[in-house]
Amino acid sequence: MATTDARRALDTARAASAQDPANREWRRQVSVTLNAVGDALKADGDLQAALAAYREGLEILRGLASEAAGDRQAQQALSGSLEAIGDMLVARGELHDGLVAYREALDIRRALAATDPGNAEWRRDVTKSVERVGHLLILMSAVATCRGTLDAPKALDTTKAGNLRSQADQSQRLQLIGNAREAEGDFAAALAFYGDALDMRRALAATDPENPQWQGDVSWSLQTIADARQLNGDVAGALSSCREAIRIRRTLAAADPGHGSWQVDLAVSLNKLGGLLLAQGDEIGTLAAYREGLDITRELCTRYPDQTDWRRDLLQALNTLGHLLLARRDFAGALALYREALDHTRQLAARDPENLGWLRDVSWNLGTIGAVHEAQGDLASALAAYDECLSLRRALAASNPDNSGWQCDVSFSLECVGRVLEMQCELSGALAAYRASVDVRRALCTRDPANLGYRRDISFSLVQLGDVLLAQDELAGALDAYRESLNIRRSLAERDPGHPGLGRELCVILNKLGDVHAARGYIADAHAAYGESRDISGRLGHPIPPRTGAGNTPAAAS
Repeated sequence: MATTDARRALDTARAASAQDPANREWRRQVSVTLNAVGDALKADGDLQAALAAYREGLEILRGLASEAAGDRQAQQALSGSLEAIGDMLVARGELHDGLVAYREALDIRRALAATDPGNAEWRRDVTKSVERVGHLLILMSAVATCRGTLDAPKALDTTKAGNLRSQADQSQRLQLIGNAREAEGDFAAALAFYGDALDMRRALAATDPENPQWQGDVSWSLQTIADARQLNGDVAGALSSCREAIRIRRTLAAADPGHGSWQVDLAVSLNKLGGLLLAQGDEIGTLAAYREGLDITRELCTRYPDQTDWRRDLLQALNTLGHLLLARRDFAGALALYREALDHTRQLAARDPENLGWLRDVSWNLGTIGAVHEAQGDLASALAAYDECLSLRRALAASNPDNSGWQCDVSFSLECVGRVLEMQCELSGALAAYRASVDVRRALCTRDPANLGYRRDISFSLVQLGDVLLAQDELAGALDAYRESLNIRRSLAERDPGHPGLGRELCVILNKLGDVHAARGYIADAHAAYGESRDISGRLGHPIPPRTGAGNTPAAAS
């Protein structure tokens, strides 16, 4: 089942993050997998558990954003998480709390847009947030004023052609009140209103079967019912309604291939069908639905290359299918989709060179491709992707030296390059990359000495540096790096003595120090370091960490 698979992925991400707690990318990955768990629970109808998963992911993103105030990607991810939580709260009927989440997301997006007025993506995000806030305010007004104001709809009088428009308006009003009931969490009432609206729209469509708009209205009602049934835990009913909506939308799209909106509607329903099938564990059906939706979106983008919004839909479809193939360990299929997404992102960046957000997206796509190659053991291809990613990030950081987030990106890419070089036994190159990462993080710590995240990052870089020096038998240099890292982690642990992650980090460093002391023949010092590690581990109730270098595991791609 999708929920089980998502939880397994979360366990894997948590374990990787525990091995390397200072790694911002692993923490971000835990947040991503928590959202995937939330999506799966939402598809199963367990809204309370879904909300808990979303909120845990949100807290991780808040931490990432607070540690690096200039990290615009972290701010953007935070706004997206708030929006998802707002959607869930609204679905549960907690309208006021949903509005609070939407407004916080809006404030973050307005601040981001103000830092880069030419960034079309951030302006679009502001517009989306404004629409969400406005729509919710309308719903809240409907909840307050529309209860009980609509009598049971009258049967459609087909003998009076002039009544058709008023019947269409009444069906729209039924739909609005259904939205209000759904916003209250009263799915039974919402589905009743949606069903009444659907009946009226079916009758209208029957009076004029050649009217595509009325057929489209029927499909909208069906898709709305499918969404509400899914939220209510009725996956079978949701599938039935969604499939009927797809049948109508296929007919509309086939009848008027030049009508882009019909194609978009069909792609939307296919993607929702894919999510429903995934919730039932039907991976084959999910793949088929996602692939058909992707093919439609591809064709639209070929036909209308200037429609940036549809290009964004295409990128999302490519990445969604890529992630699913990756989960099935179809590395070749996933790579093909990620490369296609990279090509489109490059084109968007070339078309809008003033929008540096596109260039950053290019760098992230390259990082994803590099991580997949690394997981496959194709280190040469991984290094090529990571090198290009690093070059882009250095250029972005140079264009705006005050952007701490872009500096963090550079340090992370240097880690990736260093890690692959280390696995290739190119220790001199790995040492240079790790030293460069340390330099970037020292500068960030100097700029913002109160930022605990930066201090943890440099502590981790020092561990990597020490590992390579140790491998080169440069014991004095390794000892210096480990000791500096240990001092930083001690100070962090003193601030939060009950934090299990910080305690485990101390144990890892102490074990490494013990290894160096033992290699130098200082057995008493080695025993002292190992003993302190055991004491800390015992107090925390965790097993003793291994006495080998941690933090150099390849980026997970499964």
